[in-house]
Amino acid sequence: MAGRRAVLQKLVTLERSVSRAYVSAIQNKRIIISELEALINKNDFEGVVSALEIDQDDVSAVIEELRNSLIQGAELEKTRSAKSINPNTEKTALWLQEKSGAMITAINESTRASVTEILAANALSGLGARATALDIVGRVDARGNRTGGVIGLNNQ
Repeated sequence: MAGRRAVLQKLVTLERSVSRAYVSAIQNKRIIISELEALINKNDFEGVVSALEIDQDDVSAVIEELRNSLIQGAELEKTRSAKSINPNTEKTALWLQEKSGAMITAINESTRASVTEILAANALSGLGARATALDIVGRVDARGNRTGGVIGLNNQ
């Protein structure tokens, strides 16, 4: 039987794994700055938001990591008690589908709110479309990592 400390450490490891998958998914989302810039120049707010939306394909690795964590958690629970949890049921699949849908919705709503703030603030400041697009998407640092921006930032 796994001890409490071992269980907690395993849960922390699983959480980190899901977090890494999420960060990777967001950082790997491809957005063409010139297209975003053109939409900003046209004052096409809906087009800007649409270009930034996260979809099921963008977070498929995150969903798979959640599924793997669920399976490992079920195995861990099996070693702790006589109660058996089957992570491969239809109910589990529906739960994952619901949670991933809610996650995508929350990310997109958060992105919409952040983009609205940036567009308004930069318009008042007189910043151009390119600077605004970069404030939204972020910039690439010397190591090739995207930094800054508001895509995918939420309380999930």
